[in-house]
Amino acid sequence: MAKKNKQQQQRLQKAKARKSQKRAKLARIRRSGSDLTQISRWPILGAWVSGLGEHTLSQVLMARRRPDGALAVSSFLLDLQCLGVKDAVFWAKMDDMQLLDLLERATGVMSLTECSAEDAARVVEVGVSYAASIGFGPHPDYQKARRIFEGLDAGASELEVATGGPGGKPYFMSGPYDEVEGILQTLLERLGPDGFDYTAEVFPDPGGALFSEE
Repeated sequence: MAKKNKQQQQRLQKAKARKSQKRAKLARIRRSGSDLTQISRWPILGAWVSGLGEHTLSQVLMARRRPDGALAVSSFLLDLQCLGVKDAVFWAKMDDMQLLDLLERATGVMSLTECSAEDAARVVEVGVSYAASIGFGPHPDYQKARRIFEGLDAGASELEVATGGPGGKPYFMSGPYDEVEGILQTLLERLGPDGFDYTAEVFPDPGGALFSEE
């Protein structure tokens, strides 16, 4: 009987130790900001968009309140005229002052307008879809940043999001980090020489095939 009781106590101690280890692991995950499985249930603090119809580039920001009181925030830099999501950043844990600083810095470049979470998701979704239709994928960190939209129905938004340039065709305006020759080559192959417009500040070798005057 004493041996049996001892075995039961050992089993209980092992179970208690496993439970304690599990709790410690969950606590570490929450502290590190990597516990994102329930992000769709986190309250939405706000969503903002800038540059729609006013600039070549637009920005979308969205924040959710984490269970520990901190914020999860995503930012997307969009080229709705051609390339889609040019940049994407996800902050798993940010405080309120950091968000205010981020919003202030973003407003210094383009005026931000508060919008619904569904509108924010729609702007990004439209940009990704449009770019994909002409051969361009989103920034590598897009999949991570888009988690902020989990649980939202972008189709519920009635926001009209214009794509393409002033002439209705894709319009590429080069930026400092764009691979100009590769982008223009993709547009040429997908759309033909008259299927797009562009302004490129940095040109490839004028003697190359893409810019041959023959």
